[in-house]
Amino acid sequence: MSTSKVKKAPAAKKSAPAKKAPAAKKSAPAKKSAPAKKASVAKKAAPAKKSAPAKKAAPLSAAQKAAAAKKATADKLKAAAAQKASADKAKQAAAKARADEAKKKAAEKAKQIAEKARDAAAKKKAAEKAALERKKAAEAKKKAAEKAKADARREREAAAKKRAADKAAEIKRKAAEKAEVEKRKLREIEAKKKEQERLRLERQAEIERLERQEREAQAKREADERRRQEALDKKRNAKPYANEPDFLAEMRELLIAKRAELTGQISDFDDQADEMLVDRERLEYDEEDGSSLGSDIQRAQIKEMANRWRLEVDEIDIALARVDEGSYGRCDECYERIIKDRLRYQVPVFTCTDCRATV
Repeated sequence: MSTSKVKKAPAAKKSAPAKKAPAAKKSAPAKKSAPAKKASVAKKAAPAKKSAPAKKAAPLSAAQKAAAAKKATADKLKAAAAQKASADKAKQAAAKARADEAKKKAAEKAKQIAEKARDAAAKKKAAEKAALERKKAAEAKKKAAEKAKADARREREAAAKKRAADKAAEIKRKAAEKAEVEKRKLREIEAKKKEQERLRLERQAEIERLERQEREAQAKREADERRRQEALDKKRNAKPYANEPDFLAEMRELLIAKRAELTGQISDFDDQADEMLVDRERLEYDEEDGSSLGSDIQRAQIKEMANRWRLEVDEIDIALARVDEGSYGRCDECYERIIKDRLRYQVPVFTCTDCRATV
């Protein structure tokens, strides 16, 4: 008996699929499918489970079992029908919503088309208005141009008349002026002849006076040049420190010491250059590392410095010769005396401070 009751309970539970109807909540009308929930009344019929004392009742007969099964089948069919009706209502509601949405879109599209038509009409009207205004402006411009042209023509005609009158008056005036000019020219020619004769005589006298002054100035310049040349010759042969043998002896010692120093440096640099030349010939250099080129540059710099010192030694020899004759200390440019401090500071030196600044 308990086994048969247990089997009935699952039959009532199979009506549970009716709960799928709530999925139609996406459209509001689906909420009206409440009758589907009545299928769950079968669950509320479960109080049969609470009849625990019925366990003591006699087992159901085959007819009772068949009736119970038939009832369960009927309940299932009823629940399925209710579920189908709910689904149909949901579909109808969705179709209605789509139709409403389509109508709304169609209305909006019609509204947009109407607005575009109004905008096009407004633009067309504005264009027609602008064209009319341009036409009016063109006509006004044309009238103004015609008026200006007429005014200009009248002005040209008046100007032509005025120019003709002015030309006639000018011709008359020029004729009178020409007659007057001819008379004046005759008077001027006569006066000019007299003036030319006077000026000729004055120029002749002035030329004679200038020639006399030029002869006197030339004689003075020649005398001044002779005096300047004599003074220059005297300066060229001057011996500023000839009366100071002690100073000349000091200069000789300084020049000799400087010459010895330079000679020693020249000798050292020549030896270095020769050694670098021998080393270059002895060793084999790698063309890529550039060591051969660097050595040649250094040797050329050493030789250049030695040649510079040789020139300075030659200048010292000239200075020693001038010391011997007593002319050392005389500037080669202005032939004036070079101050002692400069002679002691720079050995040798052949120009004074002023001439050195201008050279």
